[in-house]
Amino acid sequence: MAKRLESNLEETLKEVTEKMVEAEKSVNSKLMQPDKGVSEQEKPVTFECPMPGCGNTEYIEFTRSNGIHGPNGVSVVTGYECSGCSVRFGDLGKFSNRR
Repeated sequence: MAKRLESNLEETLKEVTEKMVEAEKSVNSKLMQPDKGVSEQEKPVTFECPMPGCGNTEYIEFTRSNGIHGPNGVSVVTGYECSGCSVRFGDLGKFSNRR
């Protein structure tokens, strides 16, 4: 039974390692060629603040970094803030007046 469990663990480890290698290749290719592979969801959204009296079209992105400098460093957008009224939100497409 121990041999079978060890065999299953080795297979699982091999599968996870292969998936991690594929993910790393994908991330590295996007970092090296930022204009290629950009999906429609990643393209900038036209923004207009829906708060009464604001209507500003500029916003600030809040990002979180993984702390690595160099080719494996990644920053993730965690939220946005309207430059006019300072209201914070998570999704430009859902919060904006422009559709």
